[in-house]
Amino acid sequence: MAGSAAKIANNTILLWGRMLVITIINLYALRILINALGDDDYGLYNAVAGIVTIFMSVCTVLSISTQRFYSYESGRNDDSRLNEIFSKSLNLNVVLALAIILLLETVGLWYLGNRLVVPDERLEAVRWVYQFAIFSLVCMLLQIPYMAAVMAHEDMGIYTIITTAECLLKLVVILLIGRGGIDRMIFYGGGLFVVVFLTFLSYALVAGHRYSECRYHIQKDRTLYKELLTFSGWTFYGTAAGVVLIQGNTLLLNRFFKLFINAAFAVAVQIQNAFVQLCNSVVLAIRPAMIRSYALQDFNGLNLLFSFSNKTLFFIISAVGIPLIVEMPLIMDVWLVDVTPEKILFARLMIGYVAVIAMQNPITIIIQASGNIRLYHLLAETVMLMCLPISWVLFRMGMPAYTVLISMISVSIVAHMTRLYCLKRNYRYFSFSDYLLKFSVPYILSALVAFAAAFLLHRVIGIAAVRVVAVLATPLLILSAFIYLGGLTVSEKAYVNKLIPKILKPKR
Repeated sequence: MAGSAAKIANNTILLWGRMLVITIINLYALRILINALGDDDYGLYNAVAGIVTIFMSVCTVLSISTQRFYSYESGRNDDSRLNEIFSKSLNLNVVLALAIILLLETVGLWYLGNRLVVPDERLEAVRWVYQFAIFSLVCMLLQIPYMAAVMAHEDMGIYTIITTAECLLKLVVILLIGRGGIDRMIFYGGGLFVVVFLTFLSYALVAGHRYSECRYHIQKDRTLYKELLTFSGWTFYGTAAGVVLIQGNTLLLNRFFKLFINAAFAVAVQIQNAFVQLCNSVVLAIRPAMIRSYALQDFNGLNLLFSFSNKTLFFIISAVGIPLIVEMPLIMDVWLVDVTPEKILFARLMIGYVAVIAMQNPITIIIQASGNIRLYHLLAETVMLMCLPISWVLFRMGMPAYTVLISMISVSIVAHMTRLYCLKRNYRYFSFSDYLLKFSVPYILSALVAFAAAFLLHRVIGIAAVRVVAVLATPLLILSAFIYLGGLTVSEKAYVNKLIPKILKPKR
């Protein structure tokens, strides 16, 4: 585990640095974007792009599936097997890209013209944005085998450079909105397509140069296709549920409320995306090690990584989420030009939703490593999808827009319990009582104490600058003290003690 600990530590540092830079850029970019497009066009853009974004789950699924097979096989050092995975995954991506284009250019166009609420004067811009979104999706599909190779080789430095450059280029596009005499929404959609295309080329060139398995060869044996499709099929159902949940609710809000509500929900989704990036700094670094531990039957090491990742994710979400919830009005005033009560409320509730769904990651990694994913996704994601009919019924009853997030939080809690049931069913080394009594209950209590302390400081300190520093620092200190002194097992504390010097030790 020592070598693994060193690599996890180094990759975590890289991904944390990437996350920090990208989060700052994204928050700044969103402020400029909303100001450049206006709330109505920004909400409309997200509604239009949302039709295509539903299919983005395919990209996520294929990426996860390919990474899983790469990580599982990488320990065998069999280049021919890795090349087979690369070539066949590329074939599948091309076929799926063609199928999705056909669907989006028929059914998608019908929905765009007949069901989406669009002002007449914006119809032409909407059509352009829709086509650019389709082109971007195709590029994302084609880059998956190359990006999966980078992730499976744990070359997080390459991943960090490419994704950071992508984020900076998107910022440049936003800064140039309105300066070319082109419709602002069309310019933004076209600019994003150019950035996505350049990102695809970067992954293809780098992976093709660095990894011998990333050379396309015609594959006649169809066995791996079945494995990839079976794994991808159920993973797709799982991943699509999260995307459909967000985009489906976006469309429901568009149907029942005014466009400024769509804008508020879109801001909350940006906060969700920022938290996903934050959690991915842990998940991306630890996933290959967990899958390899399962493949090698190292269940003691896997249990350590599972417990450690759960506690690390909870700490990150709580230490960042609590100050954000408490100081959200001030943060919104600094971040955005036009702040509405809906944006503040939606953002606060979205953090609660993210806190629940982020904790599924360690569970999902073990299930994916086992390959027994059918029941897991069938049960858990069916529960998640119940949010859409629930939201529709609530809106028909005249409930306010924010109830959509109450519905999302509620179903995600039920879905998490379902995931734990499936984990116990498929992985006999998991203890539900330990998860509940040694992790969930004490950690939730510590978060409540940290929240109460931060809220109290928010109420009693009058100087804004001093208050913000206190609210930021207090949850971090309380959670750090609790976790290190009483929240870690002896083996986990030893693992942390090994990581700290590796993180602090300067490289020569």
